[in-house]
Amino acid sequence: MTERIDRCTVVGHSLGGAVGVELARLHPERVTHVIGLDSLHFLYLYPKLPAAEIEAVFDPIARDVPAGVRGLVTQGSVESTDPALGEEIFEVMSSVRLPAGLATLRGLLDWDMDSALRTTSQPITVFAARPLYDDEAERRYGNRITFVPVDLGGHFFYLEQPEGTARLVAAVLP
Repeated sequence: MTERIDRCTVVGHSLGGAVGVELARLHPERVTHVIGLDSLHFLYLYPKLPAAEIEAVFDPIARDVPAGVRGLVTQGSVESTDPALGEEIFEVMSSVRLPAGLATLRGLLDWDMDSALRTTSQPITVFAARPLYDDEAERRYGNRITFVPVDLGGHFFYLEQPEGTARLVAAVLP
């Protein structure tokens, strides 16, 4: 038996928000809404970076993946983040096979969000961890993305406060 999804809302965390926008761009007949969990508001990644800046971000991580992953987890953590949760996230992220993980990171850095947003029409809602939120993103993308700063933790708030995250997502579903 073949399953088929005719219409859906795509929810993605971090890089998953960019993936959701791409799915909406590629399948506008199926994707009705994109919801990002702490994604699409990091202006040091968006809009598309010049090649030299991409290399400045990518090369140190590619040279020492465990240290790069540790840095990403630390950067996304806030004071209230449980150290055990941070370690669990580090272990999971570190277990991604290197070619795939590095290619995914490189793809995100090469991604042109401005172009993708120009060619999608579905609503996009981003729940952003308030301690990490740059309100300059709203000034740049607020005409296209609804940003909602939330107080549920750091970058991994969906793990820190799953019930609160579920309530946020449910509130914007049709």
